[in-house]
Order: sequence, then C-alpha cells, then structure tokens
Amino acid sequence: MANGISARGRLRLAAVTVTVLLGSVISTPAGALDDGGLLTFRALTGSTAAGPYRVGKFRVKGEKGSGFNSGTVYFPVPSAEERFGAVIISPGFLEKEEAMSSYGPLIATHGFVVMTFETQSVLDGPDLRAGQMLAALDYLTLRSAARREIDTSRLAVMGFSMGGGAALRAAERRPSLRASIAIAPWHPQRTWESNRSATLIVSGEKDLVAPADTMAGVFYDSMVGVRDRAHLEVRGAAHGDLRSPAPQVTRYTIAWLKRFVEGDRSVEDFLCASPETPTGPVLRYQVTCPFA
Repeated sequence: MANGISARGRLRLAAVTVTVLLGSVISTPAGALDDGGLLTFRALTGSTAAGPYRVGKFRVKGEKGSGFNSGTVYFPVPSAEERFGAVIISPGFLEKEEAMSSYGPLIATHGFVVMTFETQSVLDGPDLRAGQMLAALDYLTLRSAARREIDTSRLAVMGFSMGGGAALRAAERRPSLRASIAIAPWHPQRTWESNRSATLIVSGEKDLVAPADTMAGVFYDSMVGVRDRAHLEVRGAAHGDLRSPAPQVTRYTIAWLKRFVEGDRSVEDFLCASPETPTGPVLRYQVTCPFA
C-alpha cells in the first residue's frame, strides 16, 4: 500500500466522501490518444476536450490562520497507485471563485489535482492574491484530503487578470514551482527578471484592461531568467473573453502543464510549432524553443 492509501481505498474515497463528476459525461475525445497512450493535443478542439480521468471534487474551508478563504478541489480518480501534479487557480479582481470553476474539472481530467479558491476579498490586489495562492497550495499539499494523491515536487499556479498577476508574483516568491500560467495578467510591476518557473502568458488582442503591449508582452520580454516561456496572443479577444477555457487557451494550458509539471516531452512539437495564420485564432506566439 504505497503512499498510505491503496488504489481501492482511493476509489472508495472518491465514490463515498466526494462527488464524482463527469464519469460518462466527459470522456477522452476520439483521436486524443495515440498508440502509446499519450495525448495528441491537436485533438483538443474546445473546452469540452477532456482527458482520460474521471474527476471527483470536494469543498474546503480555510482553517483559522491558513491564509486563504475557501476553495474547491478537483482530483483525478486513479485506476492504480498514482500521484499527480497540483495546480492552484486564482480568479480576477471583483470575481468569486466560480469565475474560474470551468478550468478545475477540465484540467483534472488530464491528471492533475486542481484547487480553485476564493480570495479573502474580491478587492484584493495581485500581491495579496499571490500570498493566498501559496497558502492554498500549502494547504492542498500538506493538510487536505487529497494530499496523498499529490507529488509535491510537481506544483504550478495559474490565474486570470489580477489572478494572473498573482501567478507571476507567486512564482517569483517560490521558484521551486514547476510552472506558472498567467491569463490576461494584470500587475503594476512590469519586469520579472527574478522569476525562474516555466511561464505561459496568454493575452487578448482587444484587451483594454491588461493590454498585451503594456502588460503581457512586456512581462514576457522581461523574464530573462525564465529559460522556458511562451506568450500566446488570441486574435480579437477582449479581457473577459479569456476568463473561460476557450479552445486555444485550453490547448496551450493543458499542454504547458503536461510538459513542465508532468514532464511529458511528447507535447513539445505542439508547443514549439507556430500556430500563427493570417486569419486564425492566434495573432502572435512567442516561445523559447527548444526547451531545457
């Protein structure tokens, strides 16, 4: 019985103490698995492009002094003894946890334990959110009911808007994080030379809240200490358009987590290929390939 819980015990935990989601509703999309069982990310065409795992969830309330408010944990239901990487997701300014809830179960179907969390206040700025993000990550990995399912060497942060700025700050504060994903990131700081985690930044062409030319693009260019990084600019996308898992955001988010949290090099061809076309959904794509 490795890691303290048998596979049968884990499945029983998922079935009895939490809500098991998406069992037959979301399945692996046709063509998404190659002969070796690895995800072919060109098959991920939209927000319903789920991975092979069924997903369970449970609610958590931040304990006194825990540093965060509350959250929802989504976890893959394993068929054998497995440990997974973990991802914490922050909402944007004035938003509740539910604004990012679509990402939780979707990413979990691809083999990650995911926690979306509620900030202490919807008015919290990105640096306060970063502290809460790391506090939630510590709770998830050290004290939550899912802790035995998690490989604590494979952790990532992610967020939208001020939550995206928080993801950059959290990665700066904790360089051991494997990856940081900042979607339409907003932060008053423009330079991030000291960051080290593999970073994916997503921006929108028509974003007037966090414009790519003054935020995302500048952030990307400043990350001279980040060996592996990418900036994806979505054609025609306004700020709020990137809140939900749109097709291009979904594909690159999951591929980034697979490569840098899970260590799956089979996605490198996808991540390193240029998706730019004159009229396609990607306006600009910058990436530091080959990866380390």
